Amino acid sequence: MVEGNDPQWSPDGNSVLLTADDEEGVEGIYRLELDGGEPTFITTGGNPSWSADGATIAFSLEDEGGVSGVYTIPAEGGEPTFLTDGDEPVFAPDGAMIAFSGQDQGGNPGVYTFEVASEAVTLLSPGNEPSWSPDGSTIAFVRENSEGDSEIQLFDLASAEITFVTGGDDPVWSPDGSTLAFSGEDTAELPIVATVAPGSTPTEVTSGEEPSWSPDGSELIFVRTPE
Repeated sequence: MVEGNDPQWSPDGNSVLLTADDEEGVEGIYRLELDGGEPTFITTGGNPSWSADGATIAFSLEDEGGVSGVYTIPAEGGEPTFLTDGDEPVFAPDGAMIAFSGQDQGGNPGVYTFEVASEAVTLLSPGNEPSWSPDGSTIAFVRENSEGDSEIQLFDLASAEITFVTGGDDPVWSPDGSTLAFSGEDTAELPIVATVAPGSTPTEVTSGEEPSWSPDGSELIFVRTPE
């Protein structure tokens, strides 16, 4: 077990990105090789996401004024590149766009896309926590309903149609695009990791939260708080 949160399995399956605080309480992104060794510091920031080829990491970082920005950095480290204001970035499968969470002028949360070539930013829907489907056609995201509960919904990029899936947070697609893993709560309101195929009933997997799939879809890595 390693301390940290928001684990992200690498596309080659050999390492995991983690977000953790250093001794001074500064949040940073680290890479942990699964064959052993200590985590390697990549950059200051959080909410990391791999590009499909594993060459680049998107992440978020707050400036001195507390405004969160979306950045990219080579996976081996280097100089970050600022893209746009926002948080929780995730690469499209072809790397041409990044979905992220942002806010409008009224402070309302929304799911946006950033087109890498043109730098165009487009609002898709109110919500946050986007996750791009492996075929690039759909973005899963979280939206608060009228009762204040979190719902996982799907945004179809071709039709702009939005579909309800289930209650929960932290949705992430399986590599074959058939299933979403997500964070939920059991009957005692304790955090659980569950899976759901859109249109079906969720299945509880284990206690924990913030799941991430292995590249072959056979395993999940997740966060669990020690009792």
